[in-house]
Amino acid sequence: MDRISVKHNKFSIRQRFRNTGTAGLISDLLNPLFLPPVVIALLAILVELPLRSIAWITAAALIFYTIIPLSASLYLLKTKQISSIDLPERKSRNQLFLLSLGCSLFAFTIYTVANTHIIIPIIALIFLINAGIGYGINFWWKISMHSASGSSAGAIFLFFSQQEVLPASFATTILPLLILLLLLPLIIWARYRLKIHTWTELLAGAAAGFLLTIIELTMLTVIW
Repeated sequence: MDRISVKHNKFSIRQRFRNTGTAGLISDLLNPLFLPPVVIALLAILVELPLRSIAWITAAALIFYTIIPLSASLYLLKTKQISSIDLPERKSRNQLFLLSLGCSLFAFTIYTVANTHIIIPIIALIFLINAGIGYGINFWWKISMHSASGSSAGAIFLFFSQQEVLPASFATTILPLLILLLLLPLIIWARYRLKIHTWTELLAGAAAGFLLTIIELTMLTVIW
């Protein structure tokens, strides 16, 4: 049974932390729904976009990558269409994958039409492609989207720091190492500790997220 209290058809943050402890806190803070806005906001800052541009780009990311999917997840939990916010059952993920695909498409379209810095729509397209691949894989295997999202975020900053797309700074040097060597292992430990995934599912997610992102970025930066 899941580790979230759904006794009264509502999500309780206090009860969840009480039941899941540090592993649950790490899992929630580094949720795949939270990482895209952080990645996009950091990239917008690192390429030195105007403050107004950073604000609307980040707001759009929060709406499409976080608020809408998270609200849908809580609704499905409340109506008992899913048993846990952690989505331990493979089939329960399909609806949210489709919603994430739609939201990712809207975000990519908005960033492209707005003619912002080229790095922003490229990253939005990466998120869209990876969501589509994740949806396809989910029909036969429940790999960890937490670890995939974490390794993908690390791959993004690693790729651009090596390609000198981002201005050279301490942040561009330390970010890939921080994500891949600290945050990603924490994500993997937390999801295993919560018994949501096996080691195979977690490592497969991390490998897929990293390799797919590097391949996609290599192709897109040549084509775009």
